[in-house]
Amino acid sequence: MSLTERQIKAALEQALPLYHDRVCFEWNDGVVTLNGTVEDEEIKRLAETALSKIAGVTSVIDNLSVGETDVPDNLKKEIIRQLKGKMEIPADRIRLCITPKTIEVRGTVKWNYQKKAALEIIDALKETRAVLDYLVVDNALNTMLRKEDILEVIRAHDRITSEDINVIVNGSNIIIVGSVPDIAQQQLAQKIVQEIPGVGNVRNALLIH
Repeated sequence: MSLTERQIKAALEQALPLYHDRVCFEWNDGVVTLNGTVEDEEIKRLAETALSKIAGVTSVIDNLSVGETDVPDNLKKEIIRQLKGKMEIPADRIRLCITPKTIEVRGTVKWNYQKKAALEIIDALKETRAVLDYLVVDNALNTMLRKEDILEVIRAHDRITSEDINVIVNGSNIIIVGSVPDIAQQQLAQKIVQEIPGVGNVRNALLIH
């Protein structure tokens, strides 16, 4: 989260102490877009006024709806708790906006598997709400594949015994080497690597021990 995004988040928390967790925002080159549901028009005005005072904010697009806002406080807390409990998920990069009917998921993550893991947690806890997925995988972060990043992705999966796994990186081509206990893990390791943005050909040279 950039400095300006942190300032926006802090301003919403201060201006809307009871409603900030039901307001989502997007920040793009000076423009803040607000989404979510609040109780009345006065809350919308308070949010827009607070954000317009932040240096660098040139305009505020108010897409906030006025309507029912009765959302259990423990729902967001439980989602965040579970997101933080998964080491592979960068919870600080994910923003939630919960209304009685929807859960908006926004933010930017580095890998597809992080997005998938986060959405699986939210989907399991959504109750009757629709999940609106605005979570972005930033492919620009992955233009240069690094051995350490690929191994990090593999090790993040608890269904793989990864101590004896290594990779060889040649541009976008990856060779998976080492050993795993069974064929299921051998196949899963290849599937995981193939889903990494920027990966081209994958050769699976894993042995089964």
